Amino acid sequence: MIKIGIIGAMDEEIHLLIQKLHKNKTKIIGNFNFFICDFEDMEIIIAKSGIGKVNSAVGTQLMISNFSPDYIINTGIAGSISKDVNVLDIIIASETMQYDVDVRNFGYKLGEIPQMGKYIFDTDKKLLEYAKDSINNKDTFKVGRIISGDKFISKKNTKLFLEREFSALCADMESGSIGQVCYINKVPYIAIRCISDNADESSGINYEEFKFEAAKKSADLIMKMINKI
Repeated sequence: MIKIGIIGAMDEEIHLLIQKLHKNKTKIIGNFNFFICDFEDMEIIIAKSGIGKVNSAVGTQLMISNFSPDYIINTGIAGSISKDVNVLDIIIASETMQYDVDVRNFGYKLGEIPQMGKYIFDTDKKLLEYAKDSINNKDTFKVGRIISGDKFISKKNTKLFLEREFSALCADMESGSIGQVCYINKVPYIAIRCISDNADESSGINYEEFKFEAAKKSADLIMKMINKI
């Protein structure tokens, strides 16, 4: 039986999936709820990690250690970083990394994790193709780098810096750390985001207006992907 782990940071990012996949039971591990669903010939485990890199890393490791998923899919919303990315666009990660790791004083690059060997985490090519094949014809999507940090970006100067420094399409607070944990555990993963805001001074307003629609688009894509795996 194929096992798929799905991780979202917030209720808005996972509740639609839980409804559609008809959970059979819930397992509580620490402060995390894991919703276990039997869908066709697969077992799907859904978790709300909480917001931020530490929460998402802990939730991902608990998912891997307790359920041994064959794949991990990270779903949710993000802020636009590239000038070519707009609100409600879908971003499929080709790779993820963390932009707020900074030990340049010791000769590392910005974003480089000391003594890690790898700090840009490639997503699984097969999952990437499943995601691309599952896009609704009406939706605009791009494939590229998603960056993560423990910050809600709401300043245009920060956005411009991140685009220049990292050539990222969007920024969130979880996918880079999820990618790191999956890399360490050798579990194939992918991150999918729908854009909720422009990561500038308007981001607070955009976020509240579009977060539910963005989360729904991401969840709908995940459902189509699952049927292809």
